[in-house]
Amino acid sequence: WDPDPAQSKVTIDLYDGEIRYVDALVGEVMEALERLNIADRTALIVTSDHGEQLGQHGMYGHGMLHEAVIYIPLIIRCPNLLPEGKIIEGYVQQADIAPTILELMGLDEEKMPEMDGSSLIPVIEGGKGTREEIFVEDQEYRAYMRGSWKYMRNYFSGKEELYEVKSDPMEVINLTEREGGRLKEMRSKLDGWVKENLKGRPDPMWEQVAKVRSRSGR
Repeated sequence: WDPDPAQSKVTIDLYDGEIRYVDALVGEVMEALERLNIADRTALIVTSDHGEQLGQHGMYGHGMLHEAVIYIPLIIRCPNLLPEGKIIEGYVQQADIAPTILELMGLDEEKMPEMDGSSLIPVIEGGKGTREEIFVEDQEYRAYMRGSWKYMRNYFSGKEELYEVKSDPMEVINLTEREGGRLKEMRSKLDGWVKENLKGRPDPMWEQVAKVRSRSGR
């Protein structure tokens, strides 16, 4: 969505209002748990499905895979089982939430169903580190992140983006031309991840690209 520039402040104010509303609802949940005297026996997890572009990269909404969209909160409160106030730095993903809940509920590791994610309990307790790298995909985009570097590709347009997000957290400086070697390496890693997961099946991303090009007459 690309609103009239005069409406951009209104859009941001409305989004701030939504955040305030959600914050109030979380407060109501906590008040109810405390009123029922079960707050210290309840696991509470606060997260989000995605963030929003609020003018960054000329967009309003949650298209693309910039940090404004994929960098989301994950707050886990579980008194008596997890340490209070601990902050974890590093990569984890939404797929890790379900196995974390199962372990919090006491499911033995050998009984854990096969899942894409991994429990974060060992990470929180300090016995295991976070992921060294992650892969993300949405619509016509895929991204690969390792350390402070991030590679992103639009499969429809062919555009590639490469950012060093520690020094450039707003992802303004596309380093594809300056970092040719790193670009090639990260592109190869992303392609390898896709190939490994497809296990010989056609890539649905390229199938969608072909359909779009067919409809547009290209």
